[in-house]
Amino acid sequence: MTDKLQLPPYYKAAILGIALMCLVVAAVGVSYFGMSSSNEAAGRAINNLVPALDELQSMDRDLYQAQMALERAALGKDAAELEAQMVVYDQNVGQTFSRFNAYQERTTGFQDQEEPVTSYLGFRALWLQAAERLRVAVISGNSGEQLRPLVDQTAAIFADMRFSLDRIAGSVMDPRLLAAREEMAARQREARGILIATVIAALVLGATITISGVVGIRRQYEQMVSQQDQREFDSRRKELEQRIRTAFELTQSEEAALTVVGDVLEEVADSKHYSELLLADSSMAHLRRAVGAEMPEIGRGCNVLRPEDCPAVRRNARLVFPDNDAFEVCPYLRGRGENGCSASCIPINILGRPAGVLHTVGPKGELPTPEQDQALRSLASEAGDVLGMLRAFATKDLQANTDSLTGLANRRSLEATMPAIISRGVYAVAFGDLDFFKQLNDTHGHDMGDKALRLFGDALRASLRPDDLIARWGGEEFVIVLPGLVDEKAVRVVDRVRERLHDMLAMGVVPQFTVSFGMSDSRGTDSFDDVVNAADEALLGAKKEGRDRIIYAVRDENDHRLTEEIVDEKRIDSGVYRKVVA
Repeated sequence: MTDKLQLPPYYKAAILGIALMCLVVAAVGVSYFGMSSSNEAAGRAINNLVPALDELQSMDRDLYQAQMALERAALGKDAAELEAQMVVYDQNVGQTFSRFNAYQERTTGFQDQEEPVTSYLGFRALWLQAAERLRVAVISGNSGEQLRPLVDQTAAIFADMRFSLDRIAGSVMDPRLLAAREEMAARQREARGILIATVIAALVLGATITISGVVGIRRQYEQMVSQQDQREFDSRRKELEQRIRTAFELTQSEEAALTVVGDVLEEVADSKHYSELLLADSSMAHLRRAVGAEMPEIGRGCNVLRPEDCPAVRRNARLVFPDNDAFEVCPYLRGRGENGCSASCIPINILGRPAGVLHTVGPKGELPTPEQDQALRSLASEAGDVLGMLRAFATKDLQANTDSLTGLANRRSLEATMPAIISRGVYAVAFGDLDFFKQLNDTHGHDMGDKALRLFGDALRASLRPDDLIARWGGEEFVIVLPGLVDEKAVRVVDRVRERLHDMLAMGVVPQFTVSFGMSDSRGTDSFDDVVNAADEALLGAKKEGRDRIIYAVRDENDHRLTEEIVDEKRIDSGVYRKVVA
């Protein structure tokens, strides 16, 4: 459930990118509006204070011009000049009061003292008085000398007013203007700080997004490559498993299956690693090397002797040992190789039971690659299944074609093998029967009778050649097929069986008993049944003549009848062997 709620890295990068853009836009907006409002407020203050200061300075200039006009009027000699200077005086004083009114309008909200207002109201009254006297003097025809006291008084007032204007400009207007400018500069610095912080935050967040996006995309790419590699790995593994399975399906024997194992190990192996297959024998008492060869760089193969001594077989689990010098290592790896070695041991399960190990060694610290390891595991699994199936079939076939009591082939197995024997040429058949076997059973019991049958089977195996066929025909009857032998050579082989039986009975494990044989060969017939029937008839003759003997029946090649032929007079005299007519 948690995995489903996780966003892909590119979604996260997109969300962070949108958040970054929103943050930048918001910061820029705040900075812009903050700067605009601060500039607007400071601008309003400056726009009011600067013209007000200009008005003060203009008032000072107008007062100076008015004072100079009075001085010139006081120095005037006639009424015309006095009148002209009075016009100039009136104009400058009028401009002064006009500027004063403009000053008051611009400094509304900034005034914190009544001195300029009071001073100028008083000055206005004096100006009106001086102007009235000047007009009276002009009308009366007085000279400028007569106006000197008034001029001096007015000049003093002008001087006080100019001083007041200078004080207001210096102590009131200039600090306010400076404060407004500093406020504007401070707010601009604050706005720039916000912009710089926004840029830094954008850079940091952008770097974070970039790194996060790059890391996320890289992880996605690595995951995609890993998934692709895993798919290719699985594809190669499945292909190899199918090839191994197909190769095993074409085998019909354990030897062929082991050849396939060797071929697969040769294909999977590299120049650094060596593999061998150790299998337990049928008794599960010993381990033998079924596939593999020596590797000089690492030394001889694993020398474990018994399945229970191998840790991988005993635990039925794959074991790996990167370094054979480590203390937690299989005892059979210690001391291998001049420079040490590594090992991987995979148990082989046959018919549900650990019965072998696929042993791989290589240089120290270099275990098989994951692909090699997977191939070895697949091979171990498939080989165990196939060997188990082949052994199960072999056991079943052996049970179907073997007499359970004596371990010899049964009649069915013998008849199935005969076509190959017949195709090779002439052969002889000996049909044997234990003499007085029913009496032995009745006297000594069936267990003793079974021992007698097994003892006779052992005598047959010990006396005959590897290519000779032996089968328990049924009950106490046995059939021997001797390829390539006829006449006396065949008789000597059967007689050797009788001698071996005599020696084995001398040990006293089983009561004494004898065997009678009837023999014949394939000359003159292509039918195995004909040869067996002839040998069976000869056996009946041996029984009638006293048992514990061999009678050989020969077929006449001209009329295909059995004829009597004397072969060995000594054996005839002894009553052991002769050829007869059925």
